[in-house]
Amino acid sequence: MQCANTCSKSWRNIVGGKWGFEPDPEKATKLMLDHINKKRKALGLDKARERVLYDMAMRRELDAV
Repeated sequence: MQCANTCSKSWRNIVGGKWGFEPDPEKATKLMLDHINKKRKALGLDKARERVLYDMAMRRELDAV
């Protein structure tokens, strides 16, 4: 249990990361996705954007600028 506490709480202060323990794979998946989505929202990456597929000519135009 001490290892779980060290990994889940102390690591956040030491390395800025997070480690969780969940024996149920469905709950573990939900916890991970919730955490990822929270971080994406904080970075402003949660908004839908139009995706553009660049061909070689478009890439060359980008390099020319």
